[in-house]
Amino acid sequence: APSPELEKLALELALDESLSPSVRCRAVEALGSARDPKTLAKLQTILSGPRLDLRRSAAIALGVTRDASVLPALQTAHELEAEGLTRGFVLIAIGRIGGAKAHAFLARILREGQPVERRWAAIALGVLARETRDPETSKLLRDALEREKHAQSRGAYWLACGLVRDEGSVDLLAGELRTAADPRARMYAATALTLIGGPRPAGI
Repeated sequence: APSPELEKLALELALDESLSPSVRCRAVEALGSARDPKTLAKLQTILSGPRLDLRRSAAIALGVTRDASVLPALQTAHELEAEGLTRGFVLIAIGRIGGAKAHAFLARILREGQPVERRWAAIALGVLARETRDPETSKLLRDALEREKHAQSRGAYWLACGLVRDEGSVDLLAGELRTAADPRARMYAATALTLIGGPRPAGI
């Protein structure tokens, strides 16, 4: 139940170094409902702070805000962050913020980033375009999948195609669901098809 009282309490708990890390992280994540610029500034400070767990929680919270004003801080955090999973959390947060600037940033990572970054950028683009079903984003993801040389990354691209509800990837996903030797690959393909939704031919 977002309210000024909750926001004040969550911020106090987040900054209280005497509390357990798990309590502080959950308090930071609760600040995703914050709209006060001062609270958002505190989240951005935590995002660049020394504690890895709090940085991850701050990335989650800032993404939930959907506030475009925090996008520059997230972009900077991505460039400065050394830990891979946290960089992924930041990319997902950028996808949740949405907008043309976020899309351009993620598209650049998808083209130029390291393999692990590209996976996260693909999923973040899927999150960004989930509601719009943007055909250009669908094509961007399919083209990136064709270029991707790392087999371990393919599942992330499939999920991204599912998130953006890309009908153009259905045949590929259905083929992987039927023939992939790795059970995890079949799981990713099935999940992506479910995310796309709609009727499917018998046997899929």
